[in-house]
Amino acid sequence: MLPDDNVLKVIQQSVQALDRILALLTAQKYPEVLALTDQTLKDFLGLNSAEVQQHSEAELIAMLTDNFGVDVARLLILAELLKTEGDALAALDRTEESDARYLRSLNLFLEMAHITGADERPAARTEEYARIDTLAATLQPRGAIPLTTQTTLYHYYEAGGQYAQAEETLLSLIEASPDPEAAIQEGIAFYRRLLARSDAELAAGGIQRDIIKRSLASLEDFLKAQSLAQVPLSHR
Repeated sequence: MLPDDNVLKVIQQSVQALDRILALLTAQKYPEVLALTDQTLKDFLGLNSAEVQQHSEAELIAMLTDNFGVDVARLLILAELLKTEGDALAALDRTEESDARYLRSLNLFLEMAHITGADERPAARTEEYARIDTLAATLQPRGAIPLTTQTTLYHYYEAGGQYAQAEETLLSLIEASPDPEAAIQEGIAFYRRLLARSDAELAAGGIQRDIIKRSLASLEDFLKAQSLAQVPLSHR
């Protein structure tokens, strides 16, 4: 079923507004970027910027969903608007607000990847997938990505063959996890899955087989040591 004319009109108007917002961002007119983004969000979603931040990603996605599923075109527009708003806030040194927009945008882009198939990476979505890498690289050093998003990001990277990024994200998860043993078990499973890949696949994913073997052995040894430490001396 094709979208109705009203939806198509809103999408078209939002894309045009986004083009104007990007031009303002390039011209470093950051207050104007924020004002136009706020108005565009109202027209697009019926919520201003502050109200968008009061809703979870799941609630926002539900607003873009009908009986036929999530409207990916509208999902991407919302993700782009939030990222651009984050860029303007970052330029104004409003880091906390910027990170909130970046994180919301990252989660929406990851939802897009889930819908379209991260392991297939359609060429038409190359630019949108690049947004995920950019947002993650911005937020990760500041510790601004919660465990739930880290987990989604880890699975996204592995599914797309970005094994080096998947490993880096997994190690962050192991370090921050409230259940480190379960995280280490996942790490062991991850490295074992990688060992089943060809050398060409591993090279394309930015990782080497000998490094995988050493990392796997390290996690297995750590887990054995933890288990041994929990056994009473009389039972060893």
